[in-house]
Amino acid sequence: MKTCKLQKRLSALFIAFVMTALCFIQVYPTASAEAEMKNKNGMYLNEALCVSGYGQYKQSREEWCDFIDKFCRSGYYQLTPYSAGSYAASPRGDMWQFDTPGHIAMMTSQGGNSTDGSMTCTGFVWHAIAHSLSIYSGIPISDTGEWVPNLSGFNEQGFTRSVWTGNNGSSRWYDFIRQYGVHYYEFDTKAEMLASGVLKKGDIIWLVDSSVGRKMNGLAIPADNHHVGIYYGNGSSDVWWQSGPTMGDGVLAPAYTYNSVNPIYGCAKSNTYIVLPWEGEKTAEEPQPVNNEPPEPKNPNGHYFNEAMAMAGGGTYTETAEQWQDFIDEYSANDYYKGTPYAYWLYAASPKGDLWQLENEYAKGMITGAGGSAELGGLNCMGFVWHALSNGLSHTFGLPMSVTGQWVPLNSAFNTYFPDRQCWSAGSGWTNYISYYNVMYYEFDTKEEMLSSGILCKGDIIWTVDGKVGTGFSGLLKLADDHHIGIYTGDGRSDQWWQSGPTKGDGRYDTAETSVNPIYGCSLDNTYVVIPFSSDRSASVPAVTTTSTAPTVSTTTTTTVETTAETTAINTSTAESSTSSAPSETTSAASETEPAADTTQAASTTEPVSTTVPTVAEPTPVTGTPSLGDIDGNNRIDSADASIVLEAYSLLSIGEDSGLTEEQLKFADVTGDGAVNSADASLILEYYAYLSVGGEKSPEEYFTHDTEHDSDKDDNEPTEPAKTEETDAKKNE
Repeated sequence: MKTCKLQKRLSALFIAFVMTALCFIQVYPTASAEAEMKNKNGMYLNEALCVSGYGQYKQSREEWCDFIDKFCRSGYYQLTPYSAGSYAASPRGDMWQFDTPGHIAMMTSQGGNSTDGSMTCTGFVWHAIAHSLSIYSGIPISDTGEWVPNLSGFNEQGFTRSVWTGNNGSSRWYDFIRQYGVHYYEFDTKAEMLASGVLKKGDIIWLVDSSVGRKMNGLAIPADNHHVGIYYGNGSSDVWWQSGPTMGDGVLAPAYTYNSVNPIYGCAKSNTYIVLPWEGEKTAEEPQPVNNEPPEPKNPNGHYFNEAMAMAGGGTYTETAEQWQDFIDEYSANDYYKGTPYAYWLYAASPKGDLWQLENEYAKGMITGAGGSAELGGLNCMGFVWHALSNGLSHTFGLPMSVTGQWVPLNSAFNTYFPDRQCWSAGSGWTNYISYYNVMYYEFDTKEEMLSSGILCKGDIIWTVDGKVGTGFSGLLKLADDHHIGIYTGDGRSDQWWQSGPTKGDGRYDTAETSVNPIYGCSLDNTYVVIPFSSDRSASVPAVTTTSTAPTVSTTTTTTVETTAETTAINTSTAESSTSSAPSETTSAASETEPAADTTQAASTTEPVSTTVPTVAEPTPVTGTPSLGDIDGNNRIDSADASIVLEAYSLLSIGEDSGLTEEQLKFADVTGDGAVNSADASLILEYYAYLSVGGEKSPEEYFTHDTEHDSDKDDNEPTEPAKTEETDAKKNE
């Protein structure tokens, strides 16, 4: 009997022990079972906020936690009354919603007051994140607030600030998580969440009202008693920062609901839990890889951009990198250009400091109707770069912009509108300029690739090419509204340029003006073309003021190439042609009229001309009997001959007669390939530049066809370029 009782007692004790152990395991799960991350291939919350902010700023956990430490115990947020109204987002330290009388009733009707402010839980988290992003990025909270989700309908209330809006028009956290694939964890209980080991200070925690659903499926359903806050603990401690209940789950009495740091309680009696990690684990800092082998440029034996401008100007004036960088330092900081509105009319080239186009009533109407103003002027991206380069040359050499402007590409139709100032007229647009002068350039698929390449130098020209139409230079050749151009101002790896266009993110036209800002394109999807300014790849040094006498202006006359194709525009309004009484302009960035030349074809393998300002006068003319390269028969070989060749090539490319005699065609074929094309024009210009620096070879010696000058020539290049659909499309624009 005693044995039986003893056995029963032992059995009971064993069962009780097992049950107690099981209960302990259930209530206090071990951290060894790793929580499963959802959206594994997505992004952390700070990365998603950076994307929603058009890449302007990504806040680290360290900065975010620093903000939390500074503000969670201060009177700026703490003790602000909780409001059950959905849109209350006015802490005591920033009662911005109370500034509009019509909103005061909304803010005070459900818990707030005009002394202490008013916040719901989503309004608090929205304000705190936007506030922190603003402090550390220097961007106004009116902008950073648009990166952060809140509740649908917020932006329809008439407030002076807006919240994030997703692709489907919703502003909810659930849609933000789905749109950006934000990483998250789900837990059935608070104990499970605290024991998981995934929590870190600064993470966002959602408590989902179990009466409408569980975890993320529950958050998908709008409910009054979902709740959100900011984790403030050490990974396992039960503490967060929120606006809502402070005494327990579902305790919503006004005396106990306000902004504070307290245990994690929900607005519902029963909750499940979602954790949104702010940032991933920090690993040991690894040195950034240094690209010791920078990419090879296209046209590797061609010319730097300052050399091309020198050749366009007759070969006498070559602006150095230092001179150009000094101009950039001065004029990117003063008010001459800064703040000039972006104008989408192609020919807008009037900064605040030089409203020259606005004296023309037609141009004034076009500029002011496309985003500019009579007081502040207006600049298209190409118009800005043309003006800045022309102005820099003007300051360096003491020449009027009516002269230096002709050395810089824009669009040949520009010259029909503005006879007082002209752009480069031997062709049309930047791609023809690059082909004409055999200018070097680089191509990159991404901005990150470009910035890490090691080839960038302050003053380089950068094209962002609309990725929807193509990549790199081949994309730039195609018609597109959203190609974009600017001037690099960084240190070689920093993300910074000077431009007229988007200032807040790729494809954002809501804030477009002339400014120094990160490199953003006019398209949401861009590739990149970099045109190095000079062979001097060093950054600028403090400017030294010098006094010099301007050289005599060359009076060399060039022949303008008249084309039959309508030139096209960068970022012009598609509505312009239907509303303007002036000749309509098509909307393209390439601004090209001739078929694209083979961009890999180098006209010569000789070394580029010197980047120092030549001290010699005009090249010694070639005298005697007209010879190879002397197309106009004036016994000299210069840019006028190259212009004639390019004009002939343009006519041939559209099936017209070249306009040259048989003897002139023979003199024009300096490459000896039996064709007249842009390679001949480029080689003539090269010879002209060669003479400019004291070269003594005769044309026959320089143009010998069995030397290195033919090394990059396509032996199969036809005399008359094949007509393509792209060529015909450009003709019909």
